Amino acid sequence: MSQQPTSTFSSFLTPAFFFTKKTTAHHHELKHIAHYQDSHQNNGSVLALKRFHRRKPGEESQIEFDNRLKKEFAITKSLQHQNVITVFELLKDRRGRWCTVMEYCQGGDVLSILQQVELTSSAMDCLFKQLLQGLSYLHDHKVAHRDIKPDNLLMTTYGVLKITDFGVAHHQPDSQLVICEGLCGSTPYWPPEVFTALDYDGLAMDVWSSAITFYCLLYSQIPFLQATMQDPHYATFLRQRANSSWRALSRCELDIQECLLAMLHPDPALRWTIHQCLESRWIQSVELCCDQPGIITHYHHFRI
Repeated sequence: MSQQPTSTFSSFLTPAFFFTKKTTAHHHELKHIAHYQDSHQNNGSVLALKRFHRRKPGEESQIEFDNRLKKEFAITKSLQHQNVITVFELLKDRRGRWCTVMEYCQGGDVLSILQQVELTSSAMDCLFKQLLQGLSYLHDHKVAHRDIKPDNLLMTTYGVLKITDFGVAHHQPDSQLVICEGLCGSTPYWPPEVFTALDYDGLAMDVWSSAITFYCLLYSQIPFLQATMQDPHYATFLRQRANSSWRALSRCELDIQECLLAMLHPDPALRWTIHQCLESRWIQSVELCCDQPGIITHYHHFRI
């Protein structure tokens, strides 16, 4: 979608325009698809409509709910990058329910794709580099996403990956680090410091979560349930990592292993940044499918 629609969105917020929906239990939201007809053009655009619901009674007041939505919208509305979802407007529908209007990614989320097909190595590398590029933009603007996982990565039918769902994102401008507090996101993607520290660097958390996401691209499963010594799989990872290896990555080239192990450093102060990942030999060698229009280097699968 090349530009933001200029006319009001409220005219299409009626049930007759909704033709599909998806329930997201984690945030208690509904996602709908709506047609939007631009009054200045003859062609219609397809947009996604994300409808919010308050958490369970006692967990969130109406004021807290309103502030949460406005904070998420304020963060996402300021972001403009090819690998970050574009959000157009926050509004209430005719029933008084909060909604955000955003671009529609017809390819579906990466988790759904992983459940259907086994990705080629070139497709995995391409998706991962696009994820890092999107995160690089976020981190340059001091935004920590804090919930990077395959579920929150959408695909267009042109092979472009989009980071979405900024419900727990944290923005801290004019600071070297983005210091966060509290638990959020999905436990298998948390770095070890989240389990032990009162506060933590949200940017370093995104780096760890991204490496776990690549593991999911590789094996269609998570490496461990939580990054604590109570998880035997994580304990095994730490023992093997101490010798600069991890048996789970044995099928990967050495440049890939070097980057992922640096992203999975248990000490956030020594963990690679997103910029270091992008400068690695592995990522520098990755060709993106959208870099050379008209030249097919690999194919991406999409949700059916």
